[in-house]
Amino acid sequence: MFKDLADKKKEIYDGDIIALIRQQIHELAEEQWSLVSFEVKCGSDQSPTVRVTLRRGTEEFTETMSDGDGPIDAAFLATEKITGLQLHCRDFHVKSSTIGHDAQGEATLEVEHNGAIYRGRGVSTDTIEATIMALLNAVNRVASDQTS
Repeated sequence: MFKDLADKKKEIYDGDIIALIRQQIHELAEEQWSLVSFEVKCGSDQSPTVRVTLRRGTEEFTETMSDGDGPIDAAFLATEKITGLQLHCRDFHVKSSTIGHDAQGEATLEVEHNGAIYRGRGVSTDTIEATIMALLNAVNRVASDQTS
């Protein structure tokens, strides 16, 4: 992950390293779902369209969603459709982990599923990617609870 980040940014700050370490610590839940790719199209005069591809085991699942209040909402809806989990977002934050125009965005969220609360965290230089990663982090916690 450090090498990938170094390829994207000109300078690596202490905050970048801290964010990577926090991400690794937070990903203690078994990863059943992972992000393969995503594509976002949005604008002030059009509905957001998000295409998300997720991997579970060796299978890949793709969903295109042209619904929601914006690209993040559409990404939530596409992820729910692929995973089959109904989630209620209770809290969502995106903040900069470092400084500069190429700073990492850190997304944290709290979702509810069947009355239980799950938290997720994602870090990326792309805030939509960080959000999807945070959502998948929470989804993997839900899936882990369902299999145990």
